Order: sequence, then C-alpha cells, then structure tokens
Amino acid sequence: MGLSIHVGNLSKSFGNTTVLSNISLDIRSGTSTVILGASGSGKSVLLKCMSGLLIADAGSSVVIGKYEVGAFHISERPSPISKIGFSFQLNASFDSLLVWQDIMFNEFINETKEDEELIENAKTLLKMVELPPELAFTNSKQSSGGMQKRIGIARAIATQSTLLMLDEPTSGLDIETSEKIAVLIHELHHKMKYTVVSVSHDIHYTKTVADNIIIIKEGKIRWSGTIDECNNSNNEAVQKFFHT
Repeated sequence: MGLSIHVGNLSKSFGNTTVLSNISLDIRSGTSTVILGASGSGKSVLLKCMSGLLIADAGSSVVIGKYEVGAFHISERPSPISKIGFSFQLNASFDSLLVWQDIMFNEFINETKEDEELIENAKTLLKMVELPPELAFTNSKQSSGGMQKRIGIARAIATQSTLLMLDEPTSGLDIETSEKIAVLIHELHHKMKYTVVSVSHDIHYTKTVADNIIIIKEGKIRWSGTIDECNNSNNEAVQKFFHT
C-alpha cells in the first residue's frame, strides 16, 4: 500500500515573490491525486516541496507516512522518504548514459549491484511501461518524447517506493501518446497500489487517472474533492477547467 501525505500551512517564496501561500491538504495512501493548475500557478513548486526537492518556508509541514520531510537533510532521510519516485516534466535524462544506466541510476552510480542484474531489472521496468527491453542499450535522447516520458516513469518506479510523484507526465506529447501515458499510469496505480500524485493541466489525463483533484490558482487551493464531486460541482475553478 502506498504512503499517505499530510501538508500543513505550506508556503514557499523565492526572494520577494510568494509562489505558495498557506497550503494544507491530505492525500490518503493508495489513491491517485491530480493537482490541476494553469502555468505559473505554483503546482510544480508544490509537488517539489511535497517531495522534499525544494525546502518549504519556515512554519510549513510535510509529513509522508510518519516522517516529517523537513526534519532531515536530503542525504539523511530515512526510508521510505529517501526513495520517493519522482518523474520530472523535462524527463531529466542523462545524456551520457544508456537507458538501463539512466533507469537504475542510483544503484548504478553507487555500484551496489552487478551490471548484469541492473540490466535485467531495467528490462523488467521497461516492460512495465510498455517499452521493448532492447531499448535498454540505447541512449534515451535518441527516443521519442513519449518514450522518454515512459523511461522517466520507469526510473521513478525503480526507486521501489510506493509513492510516485509525476510532474506534467503528458506535457509536450500528442493526443494519442498522452492518452497512452494516462492509461499506463492508471493501470500502474491500480495494479501496484501506489500512491500517485500528478501535476497536470491535461483534463483527459486527469479524468483517466484521478481519484481526487486539487485545483490551485495563484499559489492557493481553490477547490479539492473527488472526481465524482468535480463532475457535479458548480465551483468557478472547476467550471473553468472542465466545462469551458
């Protein structure tokens, strides 16, 4: 079962610019939540603060499972918060590495296992994201945008975390490829019982994968609820995303 997340009074500023203001939310373990928002709304910053990739302002609280993320230096975080599976919007592939080295990066760079074992693990993960195993021996930059997204998801799964955080997993993809990625995330969520938190502005993706939806605008939560509540809501923020 995936990990639960509690966020309390989370704020984040860069210099004199406030990006997030007093965000509080709860995500139940084993659910799939989509954080919706327009470009510049603060949704990707929220995801990175929740994961601990960015440090929130003083007074903020992020608890994953039973651990307060901000209580530990990033190099000293205990499992499971040290192994959050994170997929970046721009894929964050390593140009100089083969796909299997990219997917299994942590174990590869730390030399914790033999290359042969890492290659087999990478091939298994490629199959999970519906890519051919032989792709393991190519460079990810030679792959299409959709394939690179899948490689990024495979890298996130490789952490063996039960919490996946996905930043715009369908951004920049054509409609057909976006739909395939959405179906893939939906199937992984239900098959593996991951907790999934996605940031997106893609309504089709949201309707495919979300149990719950959070809408953020100008650094504040404007609406939150289940997908069924969303379908029946007259809230202005909901109407703007789903009915315009």
